[in-house]
Amino acid sequence: MNKNMKQNLIIIFIFSFLFPAFTIVAAIHESPLRESPLHEFPLRDSTKQHDPLSMDYNNFVRKIAIPKPTAEQVKEFNRNIKGEKKSVKKENGITISGYVTNNKRFLEKVITPILKPHLGELASMSKVEMINTLALFNHELFMTYFGKNFYRWGGDMRDLDDPQIEDTRFEYKYGLDCSGFSTSAYELAVYFGLLKPNEDAALFSSKGFELFCKRTNQKDKGGREGTSNNFRVDTRELAELGRTVFRLEKGGSPTQEQINMLQAGDLVGKNGHFGIIVFINNKPYYLESGGYVLPEKDGLPYPAAPSLTMFAAGGAISVRRALPDLKQNKETGAGISISLPDTVFAKEGLYSIPLRVSNFNNIGAITIKLQFDSTVVKYKGLSGGPSGMLAGARKGSELNIGWFDGTGSTPLKFGNGDLFYIQFYYSGAGETKISFNLNDCEIANIEAKPLQVKYFDGSIKIK
Repeated sequence: MNKNMKQNLIIIFIFSFLFPAFTIVAAIHESPLRESPLHEFPLRDSTKQHDPLSMDYNNFVRKIAIPKPTAEQVKEFNRNIKGEKKSVKKENGITISGYVTNNKRFLEKVITPILKPHLGELASMSKVEMINTLALFNHELFMTYFGKNFYRWGGDMRDLDDPQIEDTRFEYKYGLDCSGFSTSAYELAVYFGLLKPNEDAALFSSKGFELFCKRTNQKDKGGREGTSNNFRVDTRELAELGRTVFRLEKGGSPTQEQINMLQAGDLVGKNGHFGIIVFINNKPYYLESGGYVLPEKDGLPYPAAPSLTMFAAGGAISVRRALPDLKQNKETGAGISISLPDTVFAKEGLYSIPLRVSNFNNIGAITIKLQFDSTVVKYKGLSGGPSGMLAGARKGSELNIGWFDGTGSTPLKFGNGDLFYIQFYYSGAGETKISFNLNDCEIANIEAKPLQVKYFDGSIKIK
């Protein structure tokens, strides 16, 4: 970036932007819905032919082989063992009683001995490949020990959920519900040190979600009676966490372009039910622990396109991502993306939403213009971001954000995550999109050359 250009940018930014700073406040949708009613897996009819699109685990090479369970293991770990009854006193003083899981013992006694010899190999993989490997491994392992229907209401890898008193297999010791399984690869990655809890890629894990809540002032209310759920990530949180890759309305089917956007580790669903995308032989498949798709497909991995169509038949769904984007751009290297979340506000007040970036490296200048309905929200400030970032709303419905490297030699190397937080005052009524004005958005490198960027709009809705 030459000297004249720097001077011009300084003049433009001084007269175009204001830079207030505010405290971060955040809220997450507090719907009472945890999981949708479960479709049970029917008993296997050995004379019935498999759906030809289903992928049997014996028909492709898995990176981690699962040993045949010993007689002792089968005796201790099977779907028919009842859980222990316990009572837990919650933070609001009430006592919750019911049956608890002990999946952590399965993790320690079965999963750990199998995975431990593979940790070096897993650590050498990209995050996407590693999560893909763990998701396929865990799905096959739970099916091996607990049957094709290993769903258990309130079941998660670390036994964080409350004791349960009703719903599908609530009284059993082992099993995972839909969010418990969908996030299990992320839980395993953090548990074995393959992901650090403070990484954006770990957002779908309980430890990653806990740090996210502390950073943004969000409340963990996934437990019974609206209490804390020990930061176990439930479907209501999954419906809002991460980046939206794309959304399907009720009755919709994904286009080939949307299928091409998928990558392993993407979570698919809505408040009430979630599954996960995996790749087998370079093709996207869908996994879940019971729900809308696999119960009709013998519990086996099923191609993503028809799976998402079946899922969306019951209501709108979204594909959400915490891992880095894999798509590569030949000219600029790893593809850059900038996104805003779909956020639900509970009532009138101050809130902040993150602007999330991926592959945000060697950046010399940032120019962003956002548009929104100023009768619904009003811009109040910016928090975080690189030193020297400026922001201002010259019009009530437009927000200008800018930054540049004044030295010309120290570009921004941020990587992935929440670059900064935008604070809005919500009026308490109405909804609005927060969209990028693409004609006025530009990200440039240190040489002032515009880079190719994918932008993903966000929204604000009332609970």
